[in-house]
Amino acid sequence: MKPSRRGCNYLDISLYGAGPASIKGAVRRIRAMFDLDADPAAIASHLCRDRRLASLVRDAPGLRIPRTWDPFEAIVRAVLGQQISLAGATTITGRLAERIGRHIEGGGAIMRMFPEPSDIVNADLSGIGIPSSRARCLSAVSQAILDRRFRLNGSTARRVLENLKAIPGIGPWSANYVALRGLGESDAFPDSDLAIRKALDVLGYSKDRITRRRQIERLSPWRGYAAIYFWHTMAAKG
Repeated sequence: MKPSRRGCNYLDISLYGAGPASIKGAVRRIRAMFDLDADPAAIASHLCRDRRLASLVRDAPGLRIPRTWDPFEAIVRAVLGQQISLAGATTITGRLAERIGRHIEGGGAIMRMFPEPSDIVNADLSGIGIPSSRARCLSAVSQAILDRRFRLNGSTARRVLENLKAIPGIGPWSANYVALRGLGESDAFPDSDLAIRKALDVLGYSKDRITRRRQIERLSPWRGYAAIYFWHTMAAKG
């Protein structure tokens, strides 16, 4: 996002190599990626009812849910990011793309596409820094998609998450991450996330598990945006 001369933010996008037939679809995906259809004022009004969140919203107004280009990318990132830092997950994702991502001719700074299910299903992922169990999980998800046992696009988020949870290696954190970052579910909340748990502690949410759950439930239907604010505040603290 860039500030305009009038002080409003806007998104400056340049598309290269996209034919007329693909522009509409690309714009639709870009709008989803940057959450451009959100209503920041309505979201802020609701979240600010929680005194712990109010200052975060005022300090960083208009935070949105950044999504991946497609849900499959979110699944891969969720599996790769299990129980490691964001920096570590970013490094491993880069290794994955370098290993099996398709090369882009004339792509400039972007040299490879993010791997698709057909690229991952039988790929050798040894040496990129993940346990063999996660490699098997990625292969299983990819095979399920290729076999059309479930679809990522055109299905409800609930159905996608039910199918994902049936695959060994996909737990509640991964499923909620996919719902939030891959499907744009505004109420998804990965409450087991370490950074979010730290933010809840720092901000003074109850230590009691049941009471804390009730406090978070009051943020519905915008718990996903609350998660973004919690991540944002912990990133700002370094």
